[in-house]
Amino acid sequence: PAQPTTRQRLEHWALPVACLAGVLALAALGVVLSRGPAAPGVPPGRVEALEQRLAQLQPLADRQAASEAALAEMRQGLQAQQAALQAQQSAAQAQQAEAGQALQALRTQIEGQRSDREALARAADARIAEAESALSQRITGAEAQLAQRVAAAEAALNPRFAAVEGAMQQRIAAAEDAARQRMAERDRQLDARFTVVEQRESRLTAAERRLSQLVATTATATALEAGKPLGQALSGLPGEAPAALSRYAAAVPPTEASLRLSFEEAARAARAKAEPATEGQGLLEAAATRLGNLVTVRRGETVVWGDGISGELETARRALDAGDLVAAVQRVEGLPEPVRAAMAPWLDQAKGLIAARGALDALRSGGQG
Repeated sequence: PAQPTTRQRLEHWALPVACLAGVLALAALGVVLSRGPAAPGVPPGRVEALEQRLAQLQPLADRQAASEAALAEMRQGLQAQQAALQAQQSAAQAQQAEAGQALQALRTQIEGQRSDREALARAADARIAEAESALSQRITGAEAQLAQRVAAAEAALNPRFAAVEGAMQQRIAAAEDAARQRMAERDRQLDARFTVVEQRESRLTAAERRLSQLVATTATATALEAGKPLGQALSGLPGEAPAALSRYAAAVPPTEASLRLSFEEAARAARAKAEPATEGQGLLEAAATRLGNLVTVRRGETVVWGDGISGELETARRALDAGDLVAAVQRVEGLPEPVRAAMAPWLDQAKGLIAARGALDALRSGGQG
């Protein structure tokens, strides 16, 4: 149990002390009263007051007695507690002494074990040192033996290594030569294949170019024969179109049909230019001249009598009707200058058509080559 504090002890003694003070006061009062009547100087009221106070202190005496009894009990309990506490302290001291002895024994045992461990460690270190020394000696001997064996093996294997190395170098050189030859042969084969492929590609490109040119020339020829502008057809030609064709890119080209239709009108204009003048001639001469213009006598292609210009124009017309535009143009170009000038517009259209056809033929022959 816990020890009582000083305050608690004072609280326990406060009531007995007060009771003791009351008792002492009563005793003093009794002594005073026992000496005789009150002195003449003490008033009776004061005596009564003292008696009243004594009467009031009487219960305090009873309470003091009870307190003293309780105090005695408390003293006995306190003494019992002190005895128990002393017994506990004695037991604790005994246990502490036993624990100290056990701890001392444990320390002694630990010290002994430490000494044993240190001895074991020293013995182990000594054995390890001996083992390391022996192992080092064995390793040194093994290294020496191994070095001797390696040297002997190298001395025995060096000639064989040299022979193997020489054989390997020869085989490597032979393999390199064979590989170079195979690579050269493969390069030649690849070059030949590439050449064939390039030729095929060139032929394919040329064929595509010829095909596109053929399509364009065919479209141009169709438009030319139909008398339609050639601009759309000429756009498919590679490069720049010939001048003989480009002149009809937006203009309507002449056709054989239109040339046949316009030939008679041009021929009449040419005949008018070819008629000789009758001014200053006699009646018979003028009649013969007019008759010669109306009647022509031929022997084959040769004019025996009559108008030679009309014969040439008739020959040109027959050639034009037969589809020989070149022959018709040649006949017209063979006429005298005044007569040919009258047919200049027709001749220009005919030459333009011939030039356009010639340009188309040149394009076709170039596309087929």
